[in-house]
Amino acid sequence: MIEETISKESAICPHCGYEHIDIWEVFDGASNGEIKEIDCPSCGKVYICEIDTTPTYYTKPKEE
Repeated sequence: MIEETISKESAICPHCGYEHIDIWEVFDGASNGEIKEIDCPSCGKVYICEIDTTPTYYTKPKEE
């Protein structure tokens, strides 16, 4: 069992390591710090997932 995970791409089940790639569907419209209970589709165990909606800004020069 994994104690705690942090991922910018997906939620990872701390019981079996399953990578829940479509987790954004669960948190659609969520606020920063929102917490949900997730049923792992792989092992069936429940885990707690918290979303961090800190924005990331990407910039590049304008082509002239």
